[in-house]
Amino acid sequence: MKKLYLLLLILIATACSPTIAAVTPIPEEAEPAAVNPLFAPATATIEGALNAPLDVSDPLADLSTRMAEREAYLATRATLPTPTPLSIRMAQEETLAIMRATDTAIQPTPVGDLIEFTDADEPVELHFGEFYQDFDPVTGWILSDRLVSLDGKVVEMYGFMAPPLKLELNWFQLTGQRVGSCSFCSSATDVAEGTVLVYPTEDLFFTLEGVRVIGRLEVGAAADPQTGMVSLARIYAEDIDIVQP
Repeated sequence: MKKLYLLLLILIATACSPTIAAVTPIPEEAEPAAVNPLFAPATATIEGALNAPLDVSDPLADLSTRMAEREAYLATRATLPTPTPLSIRMAQEETLAIMRATDTAIQPTPVGDLIEFTDADEPVELHFGEFYQDFDPVTGWILSDRLVSLDGKVVEMYGFMAPPLKLELNWFQLTGQRVGSCSFCSSATDVAEGTVLVYPTEDLFFTLEGVRVIGRLEVGAAADPQTGMVSLARIYAEDIDIVQP
């Protein structure tokens, strides 16, 4: 029985021997891989230091040096201005002054002829359905002659406040019907139908009730310098009242 068991082990070893291959030895010395930095340095000196290979003889000291250089870079970058045309620290008076100057410079041109409004003492009632006469997939909404003709004139509109990011408002989107959120438009082609940007004379609180807005209408694509919100029409409100539906 023992001879049979020994013969079986020899046969198994013989059958498995062709599959055994030599393992490639690990080289005694290998070039350390360059470390990819998490942050691109602001200067060539810091860039060279951050991309340098690790000092394997004293990895803790090398790590300490890299961390110090990274902290120096982050401190330098923190002093640089944010690369954006917007400033969230602008005073509301400054924002309105820039927007008023922009609106004065904008001279919209009607597709057809300007409409004359004889009664200049009373605000002209304007509805959201009168804003546009067509939509172009490339350029966006085509303003109606009635809307362009009311540029710079006092209008009266009814609608609802779109829910804002905060309760106390220094601007809001007036919409033709209640909506679940305030749409942010970054270009003229993004402007949603049935919206107009309203600048009140003083801060006010959001309401779910319907509102009546009376103020000077300005027409033309313009971006709010504080928020970047792009609008095709704006009302500088003189009076805002809550109305019952």
